[in-house]
Amino acid sequence: MADRRQPAVRDEEELRLLAIAEACHSEEIAASDLLTHPVQSLLYSEYTRLIEELRAKRLKGHQSRMALKAHRYKMSLERHS
Repeated sequence: MADRRQPAVRDEEELRLLAIAEACHSEEIAASDLLTHPVQSLLYSEYTRLIEELRAKRLKGHQSRMALKAHRYKMSLERHS
């Protein structure tokens, strides 16, 4: 049986938050790649700096996904009321 839900209409704010979340995800992948496949041997100080950068990028990504989820929830409430 086919799904009869209407396709989601995205507003400007959702598109903006989605773009931020996607950019954060790309940055997180790049930072993770630097740690797992370094171009050269890393000193411990460089390694810990990269770990902290990855943590910061993961936090920013998590926050952007939560903002997107909150916006979508708010919009669904507005549509149903």
